[in-house]
Amino acid sequence: METLVVDEEAVKRIKKIMKTLIKIIIFNLVLSNLLPVIAQDVTLVPYNDTIDLVSGFDDDPLFFSAIPVGSLDSSGLGNNCVGFVSGRPDFRVNYMSGEYPLNFAVVNLYETDTTLVINDPSGNWVCNDDFQLIDPAVSFDDPENGTYDVWIGRYDLDETSEEVALFVTEMDLETLYGMVADALSGISDEEPSSSVMIGESSSGVIEVVGSILTVIIFWVGILFVFNMIRAGGRAVKKAITGKEVYLGPAELKLVGDTVGDAGHKIYKLMFRGEIPNTRNMNISFAVSAFASTNETDNLRTLISVIDAAREPGTPAFGIVGDLGHVTTGSAYTDWIQLGAIIPDFVQPAQSGSGTITLLLRMFDSSSPPGIRGGYSDGKGDVILNLEAHFQHNFIEKGYEEEAKDREESQALSLKIAVAIAMADGSLDDTEGDLLKRWIVKEVSLFSESKQAELKLVFNNALKEAYADGQSNKLALTPLVDRLSIIGEKKAKYDAVELCLDVMAADGVADPEEMKIIRSIASSLELNMEEIEKMREKVTLSLSSSLTSEAGVESLVGIEEDWAVEEKKKHLRAEFQKWSNRLNTLPEGEERESAQEMLNTIAALRKKYG
Repeated sequence: METLVVDEEAVKRIKKIMKTLIKIIIFNLVLSNLLPVIAQDVTLVPYNDTIDLVSGFDDDPLFFSAIPVGSLDSSGLGNNCVGFVSGRPDFRVNYMSGEYPLNFAVVNLYETDTTLVINDPSGNWVCNDDFQLIDPAVSFDDPENGTYDVWIGRYDLDETSEEVALFVTEMDLETLYGMVADALSGISDEEPSSSVMIGESSSGVIEVVGSILTVIIFWVGILFVFNMIRAGGRAVKKAITGKEVYLGPAELKLVGDTVGDAGHKIYKLMFRGEIPNTRNMNISFAVSAFASTNETDNLRTLISVIDAAREPGTPAFGIVGDLGHVTTGSAYTDWIQLGAIIPDFVQPAQSGSGTITLLLRMFDSSSPPGIRGGYSDGKGDVILNLEAHFQHNFIEKGYEEEAKDREESQALSLKIAVAIAMADGSLDDTEGDLLKRWIVKEVSLFSESKQAELKLVFNNALKEAYADGQSNKLALTPLVDRLSIIGEKKAKYDAVELCLDVMAADGVADPEEMKIIRSIASSLELNMEEIEKMREKVTLSLSSSLTSEAGVESLVGIEEDWAVEEKKKHLRAEFQKWSNRLNTLPEGEERESAQEMLNTIAALRKKYG
C-alpha cells in the first residue's frame, strides 16, 4: 500500500501562501474578464479545457477544477438562467452522441452557491441553479452531436470565489451525486494527521485532498505540493470512479478476447499514460503490424483481409485515428482501446508460428509521417513509438509462399468481376474504371519492375474476360472452382469484395447480381458474416429509389425463397441495425444513405405486414 507522509507545519505554511496567491490570481482573472468581454461569446477560447468525447467514453465520470469569477449577469440568456458568469466559456465539450445521455454537474468543495449555464449545439441556452442542494446540474437525455459551451457562475456576485469541480458524465445524476457524497463524506476542518495511507476513506485523506485541490491549478511549481496533489488526486479519483489513476509513462498492452459466432481470437490494443508532446497540438496515431515466423528475425508486413483495417492505398494492416487537441502534460489515466487485430483475418509473409508485433506511432496531426507497408519514411513530427507483441501460429500459406497462386487468383478475381459486370451484356465505364483502380491498389506494395509485370498479367486477364463476355464464352463456374482450389483466404475475400464494388458501381442494386455474388461466396466457403458486412458497406453507395423492388429486397439481404415470417424477422433485425448505425454517423452522404435505407426497410416491413 502506498503511503503519503505529510508535514503538518509545511501544509499550514503552504495554505497561508496559497490564500494570498489565490486572492491575487482571482483579482487578475476578474480584471481580464471584465475588460475585454461584455457578453457571453461562444466563439471565444474557453478559460479551461476543451474536451473531445465520443458516447461511451472511458473514465466516466470525468471531472475538472475551476474557479467561478465572472461578473456578467446571465439572467437574460433564457429560462432558469441566474447568476454571474464570465464572458468566455469555462469549458468546451465537443461530443459525438450515441445511446447514452450527457450530463453536467457541479460539486462545491466549499459553500459557494454556484449556477450552471450551457449553450448547446443548436444554440439554445440551458441553465440550472439548485439540482442537489446548492449544486447545479444539467441533463441532456437525447444529446445532439456538436459543441457544448459551459459556464459556471456564482449566484451572488459578492460571494467569495472558491474552487468547484465540474463533472461530465453519461451516468444518472442521482447516482453520480451519491458516489461523490460517499467519496467526500469525510471532509472536516481538522488538520491532517502526520501520515496518510492512500486508499483509506478517512477524514485525514479528505482534508489533505480538500486543501490541495485549491492549489492544483495555481502552484504546480512547488514540487512538494505537486507530489501531494498527484497522490491525493489518485485517492479521490479511485474513491469516486472505482478506478486506479495511472500517471506514469506511456504503456501498451494487448487484451485477448473472441468475436463472432465462429469465436475468432481478437487482440485489443490498449494504451495509457502520459502523452510526450512538448507543445499543445492535435495528435493522431497509426497502428501497423508485422510478423516474424519460421524462426526468422525478419519482420514482414502483415496484410489485412478486411479493407477497413488497411493502410490507405495498400493492403497492409493499418489503423489510424485521432486523439484531438492535447495540451502538454496530458495523460490517459486508465486504459483506452486504440484498435484491434484478428489474426484469422491477416496474412503474414510466411506461414508458421512466430511473433506478431503491433507498432503504435503518435504524431502531430498537421505533420504526419509517410507510412507504407507499415514502414515510415522518417518524416513528420512523430512524438511516440511503442510496440506490443503476441504469439500466433499461421497455418495457411503466407503471401510470399503463395506468390504464383496469388497472381493467378487475382487474375481469376478480375475475370469473375467482369462476369458480374457483364451480366447485363456490357461493361460500363464506371465498372471498367473501378477494375483499373483495383489493379493499381493490388500492385502498390511491389517494386516498380514487379508492378509492371503484374499490370501486364492483370490487364491481359481483363481484356481476355471482356472478349469472352462479348462472345458469350465467359463461364463463371470454372473460374470460381479454380479460385476455390488455388486461392488463399485473402484472395477469395478480395474476389467477393471486388464483385460487390462492381455491382455498386452504377449506384443501383441488381437482384440477379447479388444472388450470384452470394453463390460465389458460398462456393468459396467464406464466412457469411464477413460477406454481410461487405454487403452493408456497399449498401451506403446504392440508391434504393432507382432500384427495382426485387433489387431492394436483395439489397437488404432477403433471399427470394424465404418464407414470409423469415423475411419479417430479417427486416426487424435490419431495421434495428441501421437505426443504431444512423445514430453514429455524422451529417453527410453516408447518413443520408443510411436514412434512405431505413425508409426502404420500413416500406418492406409494411409490405409484409
